[in-house]
Amino acid sequence: MKMSSDLFKHLVMYAGNDLPRESCGLLGGNGAEILSVIPLKNEAGTNRQFYVKEENVQAAFIRLNEIGHDLIAIYHSHPTSNPIPSQADIHFHPDESVKMAILSLKDKPQLKIFQIAGGQYFEIPYIIMD
Repeated sequence: MKMSSDLFKHLVMYAGNDLPRESCGLLGGNGAEILSVIPLKNEAGTNRQFYVKEENVQAAFIRLNEIGHDLIAIYHSHPTSNPIPSQADIHFHPDESVKMAILSLKDKPQLKIFQIAGGQYFEIPYIIMD
């Protein structure tokens, strides 16, 4: 998988704007290339999880369709912890065919992408291109 450095910077910016709450949204693209970030409003009442109303998720899917991108991953941030899926992240991940991306803001921004299957996670390598 790959994504541009500009897109990574936008992802970090969106996550920074949502602090101290977790940021969340969709990553779209074609094949193994991430080409878009569709941020969503975190409507959870806590800083340690995210929740988005169904109608807002549907609007994001419509946006992906309008720009001709497939859903590659659901992303969220971990403002103060490492980019590793929690048990809740794994349990509530809606679809094993969709990857999970976690952006940690703990120290230096760090993104990891995972495949979730059978209650376990497997890291997917990717590169950030200039």
